Amino acid sequence: MKNIKHIFILFFTLLFIACSVSKTTTGINDNLYKGMILLAAGEAKIGNNSGFSGESPEFIKHIDAFYLDEHEVTVVQFRKFIEATQYVTEAERFGDGGVFNMENKQWYLQKGATWHHPFGADGVVAEDDHPVTQVSWNDAIAYSKWAGKRLPTEFEFEYAAKNAGSSNEIYAWGNTLVENNFYMANTWQGHFPDMNLGKDGFLYTSPVGSFGKNTSGFEDMGGNVWEWTNSWYQPHENTINGIIDSSSNLRV
Repeated sequence: MKNIKHIFILFFTLLFIACSVSKTTTGINDNLYKGMILLAAGEAKIGNNSGFSGESPEFIKHIDAFYLDEHEVTVVQFRKFIEATQYVTEAERFGDGGVFNMENKQWYLQKGATWHHPFGADGVVAEDDHPVTQVSWNDAIAYSKWAGKRLPTEFEFEYAAKNAGSSNEIYAWGNTLVENNFYMANTWQGHFPDMNLGKDGFLYTSPVGSFGKNTSGFEDMGGNVWEWTNSWYQPHENTINGIIDSSSNLRV
């Protein structure tokens, strides 16, 4: 979760985008749903009683049917949006973005860090097949509206990661980060923030889909980057009891 009132834009930010299913979204515009996967309505177990404090208590949530992009928005996809609309991202307006410095082992604001130069103006150019980064929640909303879609909710994303609620495994692909000597996601190996051993082959982002698909056909449902959703942060107790804390200023 991130405070959208703060100008610090994390390097690892991107978006999946979704569409609700209704009479107007079935068989009308097939091109809109190209590259998307339809998830049937169902029940999902949300949270983890043995995880971090913000992940408990566990509860069951009904999820309506929806479409979700099969992978994160890539740099080349985001570039099409920029070229079509001349949109200026918040990192470009602020003049900097958050970058993790491997040598100093800390986050800092890097001048000129944007979606096309995520490490700063003098850094490497963002690669087309990598997920777009240096994207704020407001940027994600703007892109979604342009694409005729929306951000998924927190629970929709978790539902998709759990293969339409059918999986109780720890990760979207299983219960271990390494299977048959193969890393299943782009994650940090080693003690954070002291050392990233890079055993999965990447120190920063990786091309979308480098680690395969989950059972439902989605790529990068864990690892690589953080994803924005359309949800405000709420304690699980609030969700269970139908309480909405309108004072929350944190997006998930």
